[in-house]
Amino acid sequence: MTHASGHIAAEPLRCTACHTCELVCALGHEGVVAPSLARLRVERDCFTDTSPAIHVCRQCEDAACAAACPSEAITRDVVSGALLVDADECVGCGACVEACAFGMINVYADASEVAFKCDLCGGECRCVKHCPQRALSCVQRGD
Repeated sequence: MTHASGHIAAEPLRCTACHTCELVCALGHEGVVAPSLARLRVERDCFTDTSPAIHVCRQCEDAACAAACPSEAITRDVVSGALLVDADECVGCGACVEACAFGMINVYADASEVAFKCDLCGGECRCVKHCPQRALSCVQRGD
């Protein structure tokens, strides 16, 4: 799977695993500081001296999550290139979660049971703006 224009690029060698990106992502989307609700993940193995792994949605061109959705609730925004989940159309079945090989789409554990994933903040990419090490960049369509 290739990513489409409009995605977040990561440079793990610059990342210090401060988790600021996860915090501002969750705060911006959910109004709470809860890394579990972030649309990206930073993982560091404390037993090795390797760079952190930064997991971001690849906004795949042939997106398995969108293909697996029985209600066609995942569509591509023509401006940002992000794959968006229409909460009104999502039935919360989790087929998209199972289909994503990268684990970058989830379903809320609350009563809504709606899928959520990176939407590139409408092209603003909060995680990128607030990364103190500039380990993330937002690649816009046409860049």
